[in-house]
Amino acid sequence: MLTLLLCTATTFPGRLIDAVEGDAVCHVALDLGDGYAVAEEPCGLWCRPRAQYGMQVQEWALPLTESQQALVRQWLLARVGSAYDYRVIVDDAIRLLTHVELHLESPAGSRSYDCSGVIAAACAAAGWQPFGERDPRTVTPADWDRLRSSRQERAA
Repeated sequence: MLTLLLCTATTFPGRLIDAVEGDAVCHVALDLGDGYAVAEEPCGLWCRPRAQYGMQVQEWALPLTESQQALVRQWLLARVGSAYDYRVIVDDAIRLLTHVELHLESPAGSRSYDCSGVIAAACAAAGWQPFGERDPRTVTPADWDRLRSSRQERAA
């Protein structure tokens, strides 16, 4: 089972992201269910033992079929080592603070994402588009948190 890890801020940059996005979640990663997690961080997309992931997290099992889970896993693992994209973060911050779109996002087809966009892109590639036709590179950790909350409320 693939589990989204919604991380709370424990550092100044994380708290800054929280303040800008108006949410308590500043980062997301994906637990692959085999003892490893995948995340996009400043060093790039990595896969390492979940035990090495030191952030405080809330967990949410993604509502994917087994075949979709396999496709998400394959898509992400094929991109381990790809570069981090700060343009997405800068554009998000400017848009949220000023309501101005600078369109600093990477060109379409780029392999560079931020933490939330890479998971959204992997899910879209597997046929699950939780954010509709929206460009996955514009998805934020707060968007994942709101999606989790709304799905849990509907299930209750």
